[in-house]
Amino acid sequence: MSTSRPKPPASFPAVGDRVQHEQYGVGSVTLLDVYHTVIDFDAHGIRRFVTNRIVVERTDDPGPTPSERRAIVLRRAKEERARVKAAALVEKVPVPSRRRRAKPDPEDAPAPAVEAPAETPVETPA
Repeated sequence: MSTSRPKPPASFPAVGDRVQHEQYGVGSVTLLDVYHTVIDFDAHGIRRFVTNRIVVERTDDPGPTPSERRAIVLRRAKEERARVKAAALVEKVPVPSRRRRAKPDPEDAPAPAVEAPAETPVETPA
């Protein structure tokens, strides 16, 4: 009789496995722990799932070729730059605050009125 325990079968999914998801399509498992599973989908980018709730199937799809992978990475980088640029434009728009009063523009202010000096009565010697 052997006292060694049998090895448990390899768990699915494991890091590096190619999987098929119903909504996002085909991707590669990049991170897997007790709580989260992170999958890099070919068409939708990186998505994080709760490990005990995700439903995926193993697939025989070999994935994108290295040249296709570079094109995907470049497209994602371009989309990210556009998103950051749009967010920066939104942040630059000044929002008036109720607490601060805007300083009046000196060009819009009316010119100060110059008062004529008051005439003083002149006393004549009598």
